[in-house]
Amino acid sequence: MAEKSKSAVDQTPENIIVAADHGRLDLRAPNTVDEVGTSALHNAAKGGHWDIARLLLEKNASPRIEDGNRRTPLRLAVKEGHERLVRLFLECDPPTTETKAEASRHLRVAAAFGFTEIVKLFLDCGAPTLSANGQETALHLAAARGHPDVCDLLLMHDKSLNRSLWARIAGPSLKVYDEDTNYSVLLKCVHHSAMRG
Repeated sequence: MAEKSKSAVDQTPENIIVAADHGRLDLRAPNTVDEVGTSALHNAAKGGHWDIARLLLEKNASPRIEDGNRRTPLRLAVKEGHERLVRLFLECDPPTTETKAEASRHLRVAAAFGFTEIVKLFLDCGAPTLSANGQETALHLAAARGHPDVCDLLLMHDKSLNRSLWARIAGPSLKVYDEDTNYSVLLKCVHHSAMRG
């Protein structure tokens, strides 16, 4: 007697999602979500499963799909510090003019967690370093949480941060440092300013 094909239970959308969460995948429909809006790509991103994420993207999984908490796979990969996945998502769906604000939010999350290489990826994609509406910048968050490498990277990348930061800390009369600035002195000032609020 011929062996039966996989049962209906093995082919349910939830099993695809669970399989991606555990690093295994039997792909049927790449954008299937569970009852809370989590897709296989969300689970692959959160779990750091690059091969599964790549396969899902090749099968037209949407990198912009939001779960029930409005989190995209990219956001989950950033938060978990999965640099390789962040690179994959940025290569498949680079930030556009319309998505620069979202890229800036991801940059701030990466800076707050001290993920230097992920910060670099977003800077290379042109993510804005200055925040609108009085939000803390990536530099503020990195300094407040004690990530000097991220602070140095942000300061080296965007010289305008020096001017805007110094203007807020000391006012416009303070001389702005040139390219030979000792960033560790600047970093101490940024850190103390961030700690004071």
